[in-house]
Amino acid sequence: MHPRDLGPYALHMQRLIVLAAVCAAVCTTIISGPQLIPASASPSDLAQWVFYSPNLILPLCAGACALAAIIKAVTARRHTHMWTDTGWFILTRLYLACYLALIVACAILPAMHLGSPVPPVYVHAIASDTNPILALYPLAAISSIAVLRGRSTAAYLSAIAPLQIIAMMSANPDNKLLETSVGPLYFLLVAMANAGMLEWTLMIVRGLDQTRSNARDAERALAGERAQGRARSRSNGLIHDYVLSALILACKRGIDNIEVRAAAHSALCALVPAPPSNGFMDATQMRGAFEALVRPQQSRWKVTCHLPAQGWQIPAQVGTALVSATHEALNNVRLHAGSDTSDPTQPARCRVVVSAEVDSIRVTITDTGQGFDLEHPTEGRHGVRRSIVNRMESVRGHATLVSQPGGGTCVTLEWHDPQSRRFRPRQAIRSAFAWRPRAGTRDKDPSRTAWDSQVRAAAESRGARLLVLVGVVFHSYMVAIEFSHGAYSHRGPVILSLAIMAVAGTLLVAPWPDRVPPKLVTWGSAAVIGVSNLLVLTPIRGASAWPGWSGWSAGASMFLAALLLLRQRTAEAVVGCVCFVVAVAAWVALSGRPPGLVFTFTIGHIITFIFWFALVSWSGTVTSAIERALKAEEQARLERELQVSINSAMAVKLADVSVRARGTLEALRDEEVTPEIAMEARLLEAELRDEIRAPFFTGTAVVEAARRARGRGVEVLLLDDRGNGDRGEDKENEVRLRDLIVARATAALDEAVAGRVVVRACPAGRRWAATILTDAGLAVVESEESTVEVGKGTLRM
Repeated sequence: MHPRDLGPYALHMQRLIVLAAVCAAVCTTIISGPQLIPASASPSDLAQWVFYSPNLILPLCAGACALAAIIKAVTARRHTHMWTDTGWFILTRLYLACYLALIVACAILPAMHLGSPVPPVYVHAIASDTNPILALYPLAAISSIAVLRGRSTAAYLSAIAPLQIIAMMSANPDNKLLETSVGPLYFLLVAMANAGMLEWTLMIVRGLDQTRSNARDAERALAGERAQGRARSRSNGLIHDYVLSALILACKRGIDNIEVRAAAHSALCALVPAPPSNGFMDATQMRGAFEALVRPQQSRWKVTCHLPAQGWQIPAQVGTALVSATHEALNNVRLHAGSDTSDPTQPARCRVVVSAEVDSIRVTITDTGQGFDLEHPTEGRHGVRRSIVNRMESVRGHATLVSQPGGGTCVTLEWHDPQSRRFRPRQAIRSAFAWRPRAGTRDKDPSRTAWDSQVRAAAESRGARLLVLVGVVFHSYMVAIEFSHGAYSHRGPVILSLAIMAVAGTLLVAPWPDRVPPKLVTWGSAAVIGVSNLLVLTPIRGASAWPGWSGWSAGASMFLAALLLLRQRTAEAVVGCVCFVVAVAAWVALSGRPPGLVFTFTIGHIITFIFWFALVSWSGTVTSAIERALKAEEQARLERELQVSINSAMAVKLADVSVRARGTLEALRDEEVTPEIAMEARLLEAELRDEIRAPFFTGTAVVEAARRARGRGVEVLLLDDRGNGDRGEDKENEVRLRDLIVARATAALDEAVAGRVVVRACPAGRRWAATILTDAGLAVVESEESTVEVGKGTLRM
């Protein structure tokens, strides 16, 4: 699969796999490369290294491209396809083609005696007993996983094995087929194990990509709903703070025309959407906003700002919330404070104090008016809760209100940066005595916990069980070949070693509760690694230093160690690897072989173990880090989209209100307030308040009916406890109920000539869908029976 078609998890993981291929190429070259060093520096001798060089140069170039992509992704936080990804993809595929061409050349050219620029002696050297082409088999497995899909990888690796057998038979014609096939089949098994683990890892990360895509769609839908709710709340708050306040001032007696005109001008300005900013407000902008609220007003109002001179800023939404909450507090002073308690002949004094620190801001609005009882607020004080307290809570701030009759009112607005690392004694004390869960699995990153569970499940997959079965069969075949050569002085320990390894492998791939084998199985498998190597290596005949395929237990031990790593039993796997090295050291000491054999015999298996260890542990860490980074970027992107949606919805709402209210507000600003203008302002204020308080009736005939009734002097109160009515009910029934409620409410409003009419939409799921209270009686719209009771009578709809 091309990198441009991969998700961020799979793309980053395949980059890491390419880097792992580079490590394998370097290690293979260090181990097997010196065996290909020519005896002289003649051009014909150097041709051998030219023939081998693509196996090192191409992986190194691909690794450089993958490393560049990883560095770019980390520094630029870009987790999408880049041109360097196409580079490592092409280079890795080119390497696989070159490796296949190398094996084909080794298998065919010498046998066919074709004229070739590469002498047959060099082809034989590559396919000789040193087996460099076999040592490259794991590298081919890792590389194929990075650029091929699962079945293609299996087909590629399976096709190489017979070609290797042919190449080795042509290089050593005296060897028999069954003996020659041991090496290619063993490396095929190792390559399949590596490919299986890598393919399972990629399958998990592809699943993570799909899960992330589904979660992103769900979050986008949720963000859209949230944007509508926030836009409605913000637009309602803005209309309440500016438009309704101006209209109320026009209807209220005793208010100076200068204040009415200033309020109308502020409302007209508020109906124009603010231009986009960089998301922050500095000290100069905050000072200007607060001074603009106070200076056009009475001379007895003062504002004092203590803001840092330079470098200070707060989020724009926090600044907007503070200014809007202060505006509403000043509206309450203007409408409800009355006269000064110390001098009743003068209006109440008001003082606004703004003070800020590095990571906080505090606004205090104090007046010397009449005050009120907090437990029993007077009518019209709802703005304290809706436009002051709620507005501060929306930005994670808080507002406090202190007032008493005859004692004035003090409103305090505070906001602290939640991301600040500044030391605060109160928070430090709370943190010191806060309860914390015990360290363990419960405090692990949830994404890492899910990853570990999926990795443990890999050991119980059909592929893992098939590899164990094939491994047992193949090692039994190897033991039979070694027995036929008389490689062991005693066969019993070798058979016992094969049996206990087979049992350990079977137990490690067996299903266990929570996918975690018991400690007896895991520690027993670690012990089997050391014991089995002693049982196999000790009876090997001959004084030759290198045991050859007689030491098959070393490779089988690494399979057990890999299964322990998959089961997330790292300690047992490391102990098993140490037991393997100790067993080899004991065998070397007991048999009198050169001490350097401990290193040369174990280094290849240790490198394989380190690769598997890094794959299992590092991939989980990397996946968690990628998920955290993607989640942070996704959150930031959603916030931007949310803000755009909010601004768009608010612009639509404000445009609608502007069309209806601009004429009245301009008349209040530019003309004297006449009784006709005051009546129009009162009707418009009631209509806009109905839209905030009862959105259920917005856009229906009830709005016009309420306006006509208010024009006749009827007091109309619309209430909405139903919302959108979407509670999983039948949509058709909900539409029918809505039409029924609107029809009955419109009729009741048109019939009323005086008094009061209260229309309430009841919560969904109740027996009553709505109630209509007039001077004539109570009318009830029932949800189930669709009846209307008027007074004591019942009218069937």
